[in-house]
Amino acid sequence: MGRQRRKVSGQVVAETRADQAVTESIAPELADELVRAEVERARWRGELRRAVRGVQGADGDLRQAVKGARSAGVTWAQVGAELGTSGQAAHKRFGYRARGAAEGPAAGEADER
Repeated sequence: MGRQRRKVSGQVVAETRADQAVTESIAPELADELVRAEVERARWRGELRRAVRGVQGADGDLRQAVKGARSAGVTWAQVGAELGTSGQAAHKRFGYRARGAAEGPAAGEADER
Protein backbone atom coordinates (compact mmCIF):
# COMPACT_ATOMS: atom_id res chain seq x y z
CA MET A 1 0.00 0.00 0.00
CA GLY A 2 1.47 3.36 -0.98
CA ARG A 3 2.34 5.95 1.59
CA GLN A 4 2.29 9.67 1.23
CA ARG A 5 4.17 11.97 3.56
CA ARG A 6 2.77 15.25 4.78
CA LYS A 7 3.83 17.78 7.36
CA VAL A 8 1.56 18.57 10.32
CA SER A 9 2.64 20.81 13.19
CA GLY A 10 6.26 20.52 12.08
CA GLN A 11 6.10 16.71 12.05
CA VAL A 12 6.32 14.61 8.91
CA VAL A 13 3.83 11.77 9.05
CA ALA A 14 3.23 8.89 6.67
CA GLU A 15 -0.29 8.18 5.54
CA THR A 16 -1.64 5.24 3.61
CA ARG A 17 -4.02 5.99 0.76
CA ALA A 18 -6.89 4.83 2.98
CA ASP A 19 -5.76 7.24 5.72
CA GLN A 20 -5.59 10.02 3.17
CA ALA A 21 -9.10 9.28 1.90
CA VAL A 22 -10.48 9.42 5.44
CA THR A 23 -8.67 12.63 6.32
CA GLU A 24 -9.82 14.29 3.09
CA SER A 25 -13.46 13.34 3.77
CA ILE A 26 -13.61 15.14 7.14
CA ALA A 27 -13.08 18.74 8.11
CA PRO A 28 -9.43 19.77 7.66
CA GLU A 29 -9.18 20.98 11.28
CA LEU A 30 -10.39 17.63 12.59
CA ALA A 31 -8.07 15.77 10.24
CA ASP A 32 -5.11 17.81 11.45
CA GLU A 33 -6.12 17.20 15.07
CA LEU A 34 -6.31 13.45 14.43
CA VAL A 35 -2.86 13.49 12.84
CA ARG A 36 -1.44 15.58 15.71
CA ALA A 37 -2.90 13.07 18.19
CA GLU A 38 -1.25 10.19 16.31
CA VAL A 39 2.07 12.05 16.24
CA GLU A 40 1.78 12.56 20.01
CA ARG A 41 1.00 8.87 20.57
CA ALA A 42 3.98 7.90 18.42
CA ARG A 43 6.20 10.27 20.42
CA TRP A 44 5.09 8.70 23.71
CA ARG A 45 5.56 5.17 22.37
CA GLY A 46 9.14 6.18 21.56
CA GLU A 47 9.55 7.58 25.07
CA LEU A 48 8.28 4.29 26.51
CA ARG A 49 10.73 2.26 24.40
CA ARG A 50 13.64 4.47 25.54
CA ALA A 51 12.56 4.18 29.19
CA VAL A 52 12.29 0.39 28.96
CA ARG A 53 15.80 0.18 27.48
CA GLY A 54 17.05 2.38 30.32
CA VAL A 55 15.41 0.21 32.97
CA GLN A 56 16.76 -2.95 31.36
CA GLY A 57 20.25 -1.46 31.30
CA ALA A 58 20.00 -0.32 34.91
CA ASP A 59 18.70 -3.74 35.95
CA GLY A 60 21.72 -5.38 34.30
CA ASP A 61 24.05 -2.94 36.06
CA LEU A 62 22.36 -3.65 39.40
CA ARG A 63 22.65 -7.42 38.90
CA GLN A 64 26.37 -7.03 38.12
CA ALA A 65 26.83 -4.88 41.24
CA VAL A 66 25.06 -7.47 43.41
CA LYS A 67 27.12 -10.25 41.88
CA GLY A 68 30.33 -8.31 42.53
CA ALA A 69 29.32 -7.43 46.07
CA ARG A 70 28.44 -11.03 46.87
CA SER A 71 31.73 -12.22 45.34
CA ALA A 72 33.53 -9.74 47.59
CA GLY A 73 31.81 -11.18 50.67
CA VAL A 74 28.98 -8.70 51.19
CA THR A 75 26.13 -10.48 52.99
CA TRP A 76 22.59 -10.66 51.68
CA ALA A 77 21.51 -8.55 54.66
CA GLN A 78 23.99 -5.85 53.62
CA VAL A 79 22.86 -6.05 49.98
CA GLY A 80 19.26 -5.75 51.13
CA ALA A 81 20.07 -2.76 53.31
CA GLU A 82 21.67 -0.96 50.34
CA LEU A 83 18.59 -1.71 48.26
CA GLY A 84 16.19 -0.59 50.99
CA THR A 85 14.80 -4.07 51.53
CA SER A 86 15.51 -7.18 53.55
CA GLY A 87 18.35 -9.58 52.89
CA GLN A 88 15.78 -12.28 52.21
CA ALA A 89 14.04 -10.14 49.58
CA ALA A 90 17.40 -9.30 47.98
CA HIS A 91 18.32 -12.98 47.89
CA LYS A 92 14.96 -13.90 46.40
CA ARG A 93 15.41 -11.33 43.62
CA PHE A 94 19.11 -11.79 42.89
CA GLY A 95 20.20 -15.07 44.51
CA TYR A 96 20.48 -17.40 41.54
CA ARG A 97 20.83 -14.76 38.86
CA ALA A 98 23.77 -13.20 40.66
CA ARG A 99 25.68 -16.45 40.00
CA GLY A 100 24.55 -16.84 36.40
CA ALA A 101 21.28 -16.97 34.54
CA ALA A 102 20.49 -20.69 34.80
CA GLU A 103 22.61 -21.65 37.78
CA GLY A 104 21.35 -22.51 41.22
CA PRO A 105 23.47 -23.15 44.30
CA ALA A 106 26.32 -25.56 43.63
CA ALA A 107 25.78 -29.05 44.98
CA GLY A 108 26.40 -29.01 48.71
CA GLU A 109 26.84 -25.23 48.78
CA ALA A 110 25.09 -23.50 51.63
CA ASP A 111 23.95 -20.08 50.48
CA GLU A 112 24.35 -17.41 53.15
CA ARG A 113 21.18 -15.43 53.77
